[in-house]
Amino acid sequence: MGLISRGKLSTHATTDDVCSAPITIADDRPIIEAIKTMISHNIRRLFVELGPGKFVSDRTIIDYMFSLERLEVARDHPEAWIDEKVSKLPTKNPGICKTGDLDDAAKALGPAPDDCLMTDEWRVISRWDMVVKPWRTGKLAAVDN
Repeated sequence: MGLISRGKLSTHATTDDVCSAPITIADDRPIIEAIKTMISHNIRRLFVELGPGKFVSDRTIIDYMFSLERLEVARDHPEAWIDEKVSKLPTKNPGICKTGDLDDAAKALGPAPDDCLMTDEWRVISRWDMVVKPWRTGKLAAVDN
């Protein structure tokens, strides 16, 4: 991503070429259901139906489930460890980008590994989308300076 945002790599792909529909889950569902949904859809971010643009990531879940508080629950009540609701997880907001130039979208992406963007058409773009999808289609190129 750094190479794209610094202008060393460029792409002719657009946000429409790489974005995807967000997968959502209700905030009253168990975390284990969120994990199963992420695995079945092969995604790392799951949008929570508690407000527009709120998401949890696989990193959020891992951080929460292996926090000292949750590990104490696992020790004292193993059957309850994974029963917590999605609403207990901290959520993040995606960055917002206009549909169009992927190079501009790359510059708008936040610094955290699980950050993502939401287009004005309510479609999701991740780091993986910005690099791998254009690379697979031959639309990622080095820039001669």
